[in-house]
Amino acid sequence: MQKALLIFLAGLMSIAFMCNAAAEEMQKVGATELKKLITGCTVHNSCQVTGEISKTYFYPSGKLIRESQGQIVEGTYYIKDDGTHCNVLDGKHLCADIMKTGDGTYHRIAPNGKRLGIWNKVAPGNEIGK
Repeated sequence: MQKALLIFLAGLMSIAFMCNAAAEEMQKVGATELKKLITGCTVHNSCQVTGEISKTYFYPSGKLIRESQGQIVEGTYYIKDDGTHCNVLDGKHLCADIMKTGDGTYHRIAPNGKRLGIWNKVAPGNEIGK
């Protein structure tokens, strides 16, 4: 019984270590890199708050168009000098840091540290409606 408990606890510690290592691998994307990454591209996003899947196209002009659940919404976006990415939808400024991961995805992290979404794919061109 004690041996099984020790094996179980060792397994939990291994998982915790792997999770911490994965979190440490994330690096904030700077303003210049972020502009190159999303301008003229469609970002495929999984919202961690609602579970919603969406696609957003970022025009070079600062306009954005977002498709989610068959509905299309227009807005704007900007990138602050420190690399913070902000979408403006319905007059609300939704800002977050974009963190690059080791697996090729990007995480949107709110100022309070909460993960808002995961950019699963960044594709060149406008894929809205496709």
